[in-house]
Amino acid sequence: MKNLKNSKVGIISFILALIIITIIMRDVLFPISFTGTEQIHAVPIMSSRTEMLIITSISFITFLLGVVARFEKESKKTLPTISIVISGIFLIPAIVGLIKGIFLRLSM
Repeated sequence: MKNLKNSKVGIISFILALIIITIIMRDVLFPISFTGTEQIHAVPIMSSRTEMLIITSISFITFLLGVVARFEKESKKTLPTISIVISGIFLIPAIVGLIKGIFLRLSM
């Protein structure tokens, strides 16, 4: 059995996948901000469109890096596989929305 190491591209893709998860978890766990001692205001940190654009672009980059790292020889495949799955899960709504938008545009 060869002593395989994680590739740099695989580690980068995994870290980007973790960044996606932390962005989503931040929105789920902390949807409001506290502005005073007794007042609670629902103030979003980032606009929804900007945040979804950031998540989609990071997911796309992570997916591509994961695929590249997955096909590298003489390296472990665990981290790239995990990053491909995580980024693929977050890319599915973007792809479905793109297809839906194309069909709506063609039906006009």
